[in-house]
Amino acid sequence: MDIFVPWLESRGFRVEISHSLDAYLDTAKLKSLDLIVQVWTQGAITPAQKKGLLEAVMSGVGLAGWHGGPRHRVAGTPVRGTAAPGSIFL
Repeated sequence: MDIFVPWLESRGFRVEISHSLDAYLDTAKLKSLDLIVQVWTQGAITPAQKKGLLEAVMSGVGLAGWHGGPRHRVAGTPVRGTAAPGSIFL
């Protein structure tokens, strides 16, 4: 994040960092964003967290990540939309 956050800010993005997937519970806030960059692998995502994230993405909010973040994070949790980034980290 030491490189990525300043890079986004230098391009006019306002960056907010959350250290919990509970950020996905505030669907209204998520829907006000332009882009969600998920940098979280392993662990479990709750049904409520998945619902908030998917609602935001389906409303038009962009979803990005690196090192397999979005795809690997939910790889063990089949849910509509998990393959949206279009890759699997091997």
